[in-house]
Amino acid sequence: MVVGGSAAAAWKVELLSAAGAHVDVFATELADEVVAAAQGVDVTLHRRAIEDRILQAAVLAIGAFDDEAPAAEFAATRAGGGRRGQRGLDGRP
Repeated sequence: MVVGGSAAAAWKVELLSAAGAHVDVFATELADEVVAAAQGVDVTLHRRAIEDRILQAAVLAIGAFDDEAPAAEFAATRAGGGRRGQRGLDGRP
């Protein structure tokens, strides 16, 4: 999943979908580049803020933010969550 709707999110969507992944994008506002990147590939656009429970359950979540405040909130939520029983490379959920 990609959280954030900036132009930076668009290339992350493109890379993940090119690798064959289904990509869920959560953002209250989507840049035109994100909408274009979602065309013709396995991408679902969720035009809303992501709920903590969804973010914490994600196997892979990538943030793409223009501002530090939402990036910090994203990092804090991910640090406290993670899929039950799964750990990242650093041993943390």
